[in-house]
Amino acid sequence: MLDEALAYFQGKSGFRRLFPLFRKKMESLGRVGGSVDITDFKDTELEEIAVFFGSTKEVLLQKKKIYLLRFEKKLGETRFAGVGVRALLEGYFNEKIVSKKETHEQKRESEERTLVHWGAQYPDLTHWFDYLRTRGPDTYWVYRLLESGRLAELVPVLHDAVRNLTEEPIRLPVFSQKVSGDPHTFDMNQDAGKLLMHVLQIKSGCPPINGSEEATRLLESFYILRDDITNNVTVANLLADVGETVHPLWQAAVDTQSVLNIPYANCNG
Repeated sequence: MLDEALAYFQGKSGFRRLFPLFRKKMESLGRVGGSVDITDFKDTELEEIAVFFGSTKEVLLQKKKIYLLRFEKKLGETRFAGVGVRALLEGYFNEKIVSKKETHEQKRESEERTLVHWGAQYPDLTHWFDYLRTRGPDTYWVYRLLESGRLAELVPVLHDAVRNLTEEPIRLPVFSQKVSGDPHTFDMNQDAGKLLMHVLQIKSGCPPINGSEEATRLLESFYILRDDITNNVTVANLLADVGETVHPLWQAAVDTQSVLNIPYANCNG
């Protein structure tokens, strides 16, 4: 009976247009119910649907909508009686129709399993994985990386980074080179760098990092020194002291009305 119903509906353009709307409505509601709008259907499509209902396209357009339960009732009055809307649509699309709620729950369960598995595989990150499972606001972006597959690529290098933390001061590019073979892996604008900051933040128990200075202090608490030699501060019409003497470079810039790019490290003190 289902095969006969599929053969009938698959050959008609009106139902090729209608059934995807039915499916979307069922995914949204999680059940057979609700209605779909047909005001933008073509005349030929409406005529095919009207024949099924024993009506006319003018009557269908006047109603503007088709209710799924009404369609199911009409289906039971045809030679396809006994075939429900769900069975019909799942046969039509050749896959199970899953509600958005079910899809969301399945996705969360899959993420939970992944984090538990990683916790056993990468023990030095277990505390971080446990924190991610709380799904706080500062974890949403990490879950986006998980969904894209990017996080799976970065977890091993993050684990190596945590295992290589020492109490000997080391510059960030050197640390990055030591861990990954690339001095730029943990740059602050890279996913790995942002993840490392998050891991260290959770490890230290401090609140979310806000700004470059807090990031620098967090890294320094783990004896990692940012490479601020390449971070410049642009200055003009300012003088710097060396002891009690004005620095000649800064004096010359003021005298010639020039702009200086000074390494951030030289601006401290």
